Amino acid sequence: MSSALRGRSPAAKEGLRVAGPVDPAIPYFLTCLGREIKKRIVFILPRSQALPRLEDRCRFYFSQFSLARGLETLPELSESPYDGVSPSLEAVSSRMSFFHSLLRDSTSLVLTHLFGLLKPFPAPDDLRDSFLDLEVGQRLSR
Repeated sequence: MSSALRGRSPAAKEGLRVAGPVDPAIPYFLTCLGREIKKRIVFILPRSQALPRLEDRCRFYFSQFSLARGLETLPELSESPYDGVSPSLEAVSSRMSFFHSLLRDSTSLVLTHLFGLLKPFPAPDDLRDSFLDLEVGQRLSR
């Protein structure tokens, strides 16, 4: 990474926008950026490209660099948020799994499509109240 980018990125309060890396270099670039700056990175992939493919490539580089912080994918609820069709149970549960992962560990890289960002996010305090920690042998009343 260039020294100008390295010098600017940790102090950037308004965010950092980067354009131009070719597709094969994006996973490596995102991993290096995640290693250099200690802030969460949100990468919005064009809708025409597949998230699972980028996620697999980024996971490869994360493992090669032995990064402690994680990689998460923010799933979209439906193919088009304008259809008015209720999202599937799988889509809702994978999205809630994403929010739960944000609460329990420090995710450094979030991959998503624009449609993943169009639905409102719960507030952090509301999100904490949405999950229940269970243990083996624990008894809870309804």
